[in-house]
Amino acid sequence: MSYKFTKETDEEKEIFLYSDGYDNLVKIFINQETKIISTIFLSSSTYGTVYWDNGRGLIFCHSWDNPSGIAEHYPAIIQNGSKTIEYAKECIIPDLFKMFNKNRVFVSYIINIIVQESFNEQVNLSLLEELHS
Repeated sequence: MSYKFTKETDEEKEIFLYSDGYDNLVKIFINQETKIISTIFLSSSTYGTVYWDNGRGLIFCHSWDNPSGIAEHYPAIIQNGSKTIEYAKECIIPDLFKMFNKNRVFVSYIINIIVQESFNEQVNLSLLEELHS
C-alpha cells in the first residue's frame, strides 16, 4: 500500500499529512513557534480513529459507525462508538502502520512519540519531510 505526503502551513501551525487517499492517515500538527508536536490524528480505514495530544497521550478513540464501506465511514462518537485506548493500541495503530511497512524509520519515530503522554522535543521538520519517502 502506498501513501501520499502533503504539508500545510499557517501562522500558528504546520501540518504534515501522510495518507493513502482513503481513510488511512496520520496527521501531525506542529506548533510554528516552538516546533513541538501538539497533536497527532491517526485514522485506520478498518478500525477507527484516535488522537494523541501532547501532555495527555492517546485520547478520543472511536470506532467507525459503519465499518462495511469506506464511503460511509463516520466516527461513532455518540452511540457505542467510544473505544478504549487499548483498542487503539491493539487495532487502530497496528493496522494504520501497515501503510508504512516500507518505512520503518517513520513508523518508529511516530510510535516513539505516541507511547508517551508528553513529547517536548523540537521536531526536525526536514526529517519529517524526508521520512515519507
